[in-house]
Amino acid sequence: MIGENSIVGASAFVKAKAEMPANYLIVGSPAKAIRELSEQELAWKKQGTHEYQGW
Repeated sequence: MIGENSIVGASAFVKAKAEMPANYLIVGSPAKAIRELSEQELAWKKQGTHEYQGW
């Protein structure tokens, strides 16, 4: 399971049954949570999601 607000990098391989924390950058093969996202990055993600969904 990937935690809320996390970002998974391109080509990251997330194993079945993997547990990833919320608000983290997840990358690699196999995928690992490498660092917590900053408030600025979380705001950018939220804005991008709203634009994509047409809010």
